[in-house]
Amino acid sequence: MTKGLESAMHRQATKPLVRVVVVDYDGGETTLACLRSLEATNWPEDSLEIVLVDNASQKPVTALVRSE
Repeated sequence: MTKGLESAMHRQATKPLVRVVVVDYDGGETTLACLRSLEATNWPEDSLEIVLVDNASQKPVTALVRSE
């Protein structure tokens, strides 16, 4: 079996890869609460990607996220 096919078969047996995109515009604590909730899921860490997009916020939440 080829490596790519083995990998595809393994993924079918496990939870699928998930990417969550959170778009923020001055969401502050609400955005942080959303990100915390996503991190608290029981989804396997290697199958979950969380992308935070700062939509030109007046008070960017990215510095707060980095500090946590």
